[in-house]
Amino acid sequence: MKNSLLSNKFLILIEIAREQPRARQVDIAEKLELTPQAISDHIKELKEKGYIEKRSRKLKVTKKGVQLIINSIDRLEDLISDVKTNVLDEAPCKAIATEDVSEREKVNLFMKKGVLRVSQYDSSNQAVGLATETAVENEELEVKDVSGIIDLKKGSAKILVVPPPEKGGSSSIRDVVLKEHDYDQLFTIGTGAIAFAKKKSIEPNFLYAEPHSTIDTLLKGINCLIIIDKEREQELIEKLEEENIKYAYL
Repeated sequence: MKNSLLSNKFLILIEIAREQPRARQVDIAEKLELTPQAISDHIKELKEKGYIEKRSRKLKVTKKGVQLIINSIDRLEDLISDVKTNVLDEAPCKAIATEDVSEREKVNLFMKKGVLRVSQYDSSNQAVGLATETAVENEELEVKDVSGIIDLKKGSAKILVVPPPEKGGSSSIRDVVLKEHDYDQLFTIGTGAIAFAKKKSIEPNFLYAEPHSTIDTLLKGINCLIIIDKEREQELIEKLEEENIKYAYL
């Protein structure tokens, strides 16, 4: 469900989950201030996508729908966390200097690979603060009087798909040399992916990863290599495309 968070379809799904098996379209329409026809159209689409089902005229959320709700709630929590991080207030914060800065110098703040960093002032950057101490490149410092919004650049994903057991599984992958590829963190999603990592003596950053947690990392500007079972591939691709995250296959 593209842009599902707080969309009308998602809100309808939430209402059905809250009220099932007593959920009625007329009540949902009144609560969400939508027309009965709009509710009917959205419910039809939710049924077609497998998020809800209708039994004996009663609406019920399916397992797929429940998983969507759980993932969306996780995403909302992450968004709230990001807002707290990205929309800065005047409280002092710690950052890493990308170049030499002086005490009481006006500086810019930005995120790179999930870490808050400081550079010399440039008026084109919205996030600004005041260095409380002198720091050289790659040294930590405290910044106060912070204001503005930090521009978060999304990371990119490289994907290695592990075939199912009937097609050779992890044993069928022979010629991929992961160290030749540039990435910041490595995720394995699925048992086949974990088996491949163990065979190659690879230490993933996240051994039992899920697509939504991988997406959250990419949204923080961290480039990821994702080893994933074939059966989970489509789920991951849908989430990447929903967030307009660039990806490529190995």
